[in-house]
Parts: sequence; C-alpha cells; structure tokens
Amino acid sequence: MLHRGDRQGSVKLFTYDKFRDYYQPEQLLTTLAPMFEAGILGDESRDLIRRSNRFKEVFDLLHRGHDYAELLEAHVGALPSAPGEPEDPESTFALPAGRFYSAVFVDGAKSWFGTKRFMTLALAQTLPGAYYIFQDYGAHTCFWIPVFLELMKAKFQLVAFVDHTYVYRQLAPVSAVEIDAAFPDSPLAFSVADFAGIFRNLYLTARESDNTTTLPITGCGAHAALSYLGQKEADDQIVDPLGAPHSLQHRHWILNALRTPTYTPEGNIDLF
Repeated sequence: MLHRGDRQGSVKLFTYDKFRDYYQPEQLLTTLAPMFEAGILGDESRDLIRRSNRFKEVFDLLHRGHDYAELLEAHVGALPSAPGEPEDPESTFALPAGRFYSAVFVDGAKSWFGTKRFMTLALAQTLPGAYYIFQDYGAHTCFWIPVFLELMKAKFQLVAFVDHTYVYRQLAPVSAVEIDAAFPDSPLAFSVADFAGIFRNLYLTARESDNTTTLPITGCGAHAALSYLGQKEADDQIVDPLGAPHSLQHRHWILNALRTPTYTPEGNIDLF
C-alpha cells in the first residue's frame, strides 16, 4: 500500500480485534521479551499487560515508528458468539457508516453467529468487485464459512487459495435480508439432510475442478456440521475425508478433525 503510485490519499488499512484475553499476562510478556530487551517496548507497556491482559496500546506502539504507520488504523471490535450474548458498545465490532472497503481479510470468524454478524456488516459496505479473503475457510472447526459461501454462491466467485486461506470476489450486492433468509442465527436450524446437500455440492464442485485441497476440507466440514447437530460418530455418508490417496498428506490434520470436529459457544465437541 505504501509504495503504490496510484494510491489515493484517503486509503487506509483498518484492522479490528478484541486485543485481549488471548494469553495470560506472563505468557504475553514472554512472547514480547525480545521487544522489551530491544527497547521497543518499555515499563509502561509491561505494567499495562500485567494489569489488564490488553494489548491494543502495545500494538499501536509496535507500528507507530514505521513509515507505513499513517496507513494503519486499529480498533477494538469483538464478535458475539451467539444471539442474545451481552455486548459492550465500546468493544463490540461495528463499522462506521459511509466507509466502503475494497478488500476484507476475515481472520477471527470463530463462530457461526459471529460470522453472520460480521458478513452482514461488511457486505453492507462493499461493492461488487471487492475481495474477501477467508483465513479460516479450511479450518475444520469453522464449517460455517464454507456453508455461508455455498449458500451465497451466486454472489461470490472463488479466485485463489493458499493452504486454508481462500479468496473470493464479490459478484453482486448482498443485503441483510438475503443473509437472514439463507443463513439462520444457528446451525441447529438445519437438518442432517440440509447439511448433507450443502457439503455434497461443495464436494462435487471441488471434484469437478480436481481440487484435491478442498476435497478433504469438505469431508471434515461435513463431519463437523453433523457433529454440531449431535450425530457424534465419524460419518462417511457424504464424504470420507480419509478415503482418497490425495488425503494422505493431510492425514494428521484429518485425524484431529475427526477427534474434535468443531465447537459450540459452550466448548469443544470431542468424539474420542
């Protein structure tokens, strides 16, 4: 961004995070020890971390002295995990009216409802041609991201992927009404047959393009979705994620996915 000759002066990179509660204070201090030793961070930052486990101010300090700092704007913004969850207006994710985005990097959509909230807000402020980069598309626990994109497949086009990060181009406007109609507040609104159809479509699309990276992702996602509904046995009626030669390179990841396929707002679903 800094070195693009055609960049307009108003363009910025906006980043949102809850900026707290990822680590215990001493763990975070250990991670940041080289920066304290180099003098990048000082006693004020150390005291702040010990008092609150908050690191927004530390984040700002780390970037403040760089030539790109004027392009970066960080905000506190956490996503709710379920409907009715208490929300703090000061720390809940929100976007200011009137601002439009050309690319949206989605890292942290760690719940079904949080993903719905985020996409509803973001899609209100992007236009056709915008790019959505989903860091956790292939994370076996986050089956809701492939489900959302399958249900909205008329609105998005897959353009690239690297490992578990998938990039989609927005093709058409998407309204909150359309999202509500296609993507309910909880996966419990779907049946086993619903998820079977969704993941069968994802599997067939991947197979038609010989996409051997996405094939095991669809198998693990199907297993996760069914486990969320209470079908807690390894299930191969949709896709067997270990049943093809190309899956051997992902064997360790797939076995972990079969052991702990996903989680709910209350915690992990562990099968064995």
